[in-house]
Amino acid sequence: MRFGARTILMACFAGPVVAAMLVTGSGPANAAPLTPAVNGGSGFNPHDPGPGGGPGPFGGHGQRHCDRWQLERWDVNGTNTVNVVYSGGTATYGVSFQQNGECLGGTLTDNNIPNGPKTGPITGTVNGNNITFSFKYTYTGATQGTRTFTGTISRFGSVSGTWNETGTEGLTGTWSLATRVDRACSWRTLRWQPWRLCHVHS
Repeated sequence: MRFGARTILMACFAGPVVAAMLVTGSGPANAAPLTPAVNGGSGFNPHDPGPGGGPGPFGGHGQRHCDRWQLERWDVNGTNTVNVVYSGGTATYGVSFQQNGECLGGTLTDNNIPNGPKTGPITGTVNGNNITFSFKYTYTGATQGTRTFTGTISRFGSVSGTWNETGTEGLTGTWSLATRVDRACSWRTLRWQPWRLCHVHS
């Protein structure tokens, strides 16, 4: 290869590298490994402890941290109805899900609560075809403790599973969502996304 052509070829490859070094500040003088910035604020992680080490904004108390940027198969954001079955009968709860990656927050409304607020925070996760969320009863004389719903999402988006509680009432049963949940990827995205995983944010 002639010297002139070789020089032009090297300049073509060197240009983007030099530009990247100027933009990012990378180079011998700045050789420390780059680490991703950690998002602050209570809205980023429903399992983070609140002020003074108390529950987080969605009631997270001692649960594992979740990844709000994880790619997911399902998007459960929005309002829905939880249909509950137990040995003594049935009940329905209104729920409003807020999903960011695998992190699941929002609120649940139980109109059977005899005193105090009937709506409170939920915390949980969505991971693949699995979903779990918990609601803590805090009214005066509550016997339910924390009620946890664990379930699976079918290939068609229907959600069902089992639930239990930690209080002295000691009930267990089954549950399902009245409305199917959506896929995380739109049909347009599925054309180039063979893994069927996409970002989900509320």
